[in-house]
Amino acid sequence: MNTYKVSYRREDGTKGARKVKASNEAVARTKAEKKINGTITGVTFLEPVIEGGEVPQEKAPTKKDLKKAQKERIRALIQKALPLEFELVWIPRIIKFQTPQEKEYKDAIDKNGEGLTKADAYVVTKLAKRIGKGGHISVEEADDLRVRLPKYWQQYTAQMTSQGEN
Repeated sequence: MNTYKVSYRREDGTKGARKVKASNEAVARTKAEKKINGTITGVTFLEPVIEGGEVPQEKAPTKKDLKKAQKERIRALIQKALPLEFELVWIPRIIKFQTPQEKEYKDAIDKNGEGLTKADAYVVTKLAKRIGKGGHISVEEADDLRVRLPKYWQQYTAQMTSQGEN
């Protein structure tokens, strides 16, 4: 286990830092995001002082570690999202994966591993159409989306990575 210093900035503008024990930087970032209400601004590896002057090398994160960290990061962002964020970010991004027919019928027609499941297609497509007409979603609908959308973390990750946001 390594120790990391995670710096962050809260929504009210205050800055802070905390020490986190983790196997690698990605895991440290994920652990810190769960505990703070703010944006991570930096992660620093704190080298332990060992007799003889040797510093243990940090283990490189495995693909599994990185995938788990990304899943938790997307989940944390969705859980913190405000109704307006669902309208501007999360719903439009997942709707991009629906085919035109699926958007029209508000149903998952093609089993293509993209877009929404049948259970979510009607609700999310209906909300997307309302937003497209200038409407808004309620706090209760946002709470429902916090349950529905985290399962699509891989699609969100692929989209963010291709747009250089990650």
